[in-house]
Amino acid sequence: MHDRLIMYDSLNCSFLNIKKPPPRKSSCPACGPNPTIKSMEESLRSIEFARGPDGILSAGSQSSPSTMVPDLAPSLSISCKEFDALRKAKQIPHILLDVRVPRQFEICSMENSINIPLVELESRIEEVKDLSEEWNKKIFCICRRGIASAEATRILNAKISFEKGENWKSVFNILGGLNSWFNEVDPDIPMY
Repeated sequence: MHDRLIMYDSLNCSFLNIKKPPPRKSSCPACGPNPTIKSMEESLRSIEFARGPDGILSAGSQSSPSTMVPDLAPSLSISCKEFDALRKAKQIPHILLDVRVPRQFEICSMENSINIPLVELESRIEEVKDLSEEWNKKIFCICRRGIASAEATRILNAKISFEKGENWKSVFNILGGLNSWFNEVDPDIPMY
């Protein structure tokens, strides 16, 4: 750990390892000869869009999962409890698309979910289209924390809007992902 800083998030069991920069860089906004960061508020503003160990977008964003997904319209998100009620009612035919990497999907997954990793999503759009029967079934995207699934929601809705028209939205992000599912709906699902 020489010349390194390690941050550990015990709630989510995640680490961030940062190599310490050489002392007093002339371009450093905090310790350089002309600092622009002189207070905690200025420091927080400077990291507003930086990703931390958890994929969290800003220091103040831990308050709710929706704040971790800055560019996704609220109408394209659904809470875990809302999705659970919809799933139990069995009234809306849908696809549950898990966009995590295969190894994470093997560790734990929700019943009847389909795994297409986010990195493969654009190359497998036709497969998703077929599964959703030409975009007529609603698609609910999930991941571990709701960040990758938000990106999947954006990608798929853009594709559907291109094919069916701007007002056709049938892909939704499950807020907070499996972590929220564990905390709000099913504490028996294995977590990692």
